[in-house]
Amino acid sequence: MREAERRVLRLFAQGHSAKSAAVELGLSVNAVNERLRDARRRTGVGSSRELARLLCAQENRDDVSGLPAAAGPAPSPPLNRGRMTMMMIAGMIGAGVTAAAMLAASAGETPAAPPRVLRIVPSSGATVPAGPLEVTVTFDRPMRGDGWSFTTSDRGRYPRCAAVPRLSPDRRTFTLACTVEAGGRYAIGINGGRYRNFVGENGMPATAAQTMFRAR
Repeated sequence: MREAERRVLRLFAQGHSAKSAAVELGLSVNAVNERLRDARRRTGVGSSRELARLLCAQENRDDVSGLPAAAGPAPSPPLNRGRMTMMMIAGMIGAGVTAAAMLAASAGETPAAPPRVLRIVPSSGATVPAGPLEVTVTFDRPMRGDGWSFTTSDRGRYPRCAAVPRLSPDRRTFTLACTVEAGGRYAIGINGGRYRNFVGENGMPATAAQTMFRAR
């Protein structure tokens, strides 16, 4: 799937319509609909909303983290073609990381430690003004920058945010433009749950972190 199609689908996952996505991206509504049609054709998923949900779940968010634990194992739902496509993509990424680690071990190299989060703004416990907010996460080393996982949590709301963060020139800090509401209690995870797309240049996913804050 092309990045242009992913941008439209990320906006759809945030609740945008074709018209509002067109305004956000500076495109015509026809161009947005054409990208959605191309994405559905490439993946075989018949619904743009469903494809957006699948992409968002695979890339950025842990959509089940806020749900209570079930009493027992739930039956697995039938896999549609789109879900299988996303699982295959995730599997290939994981296989690549594993293969890199095996090659390092066979060469007698000591695997490097995973990247760590040095700072998240807003920090946990902070109170911020309502309205536009920049969420930044800084790592202890340069990151690849071709993936990210800002995840949800059952410890607070996830704010309304842009689909794609900015990466600093030194490739260590990601900045995500968000909006928060007065009285809201928010929580944002970094590489939470199964979603570990913040990856260092050595191919290792960063360790998980989280921030919780309020808006006044």
